[in-house]
Amino acid sequence: MTTLKITCPAVKESVLVRCDLSQASAPIMVDWMAEGEDPSWDSTQYQCADARHTINGLAAIGRELLLDALGCDEETKTIYKVING
Repeated sequence: MTTLKITCPAVKESVLVRCDLSQASAPIMVDWMAEGEDPSWDSTQYQCADARHTINGLAAIGRELLLDALGCDEETKTIYKVING
């Protein structure tokens, strides 16, 4: 299982995204709070195949989810950090 923390420094907000990148049909999950030791994972409409089985693909989907939730445009800078995987 690969977990990433996607952060938008401009507004100091983050989300966690995770997925088993070895299985095409594995769901991409998101934790909107991105804090604490006991994350609460929600399913998204995306699967590992949408991320092309790559960390960069997972980061791109996480970025899209974060920017959409914040109402930011595509030019907004985000960064990601691999938590595990």
